[in-house]
Amino acid sequence: MKRLSVLLGNGKLSTECTITNHKDPILGSVSLDSRTCMPQCAFVAVCGLSHDGHHYIPEARSRGANVVVGSR
Repeated sequence: MKRLSVLLGNGKLSTECTITNHKDPILGSVSLDSRTCMPQCAFVAVCGLSHDGHHYIPEARSRGANVVVGSR
């Protein structure tokens, strides 16, 4: 498990992304599937050919994801 700040390179990505409500959570896993999210998980919402992962952010959050990465 690592803190979000360590995974982001301690601010090195600050010009490439926007971080909101940043509280430096501890992350134990990363998931592209909202159904597999659990506490201390980062959910990565991607647009696929038939589904848009951004629609599944509420489900990922309800399952315990404490970080969401999206492209919007």
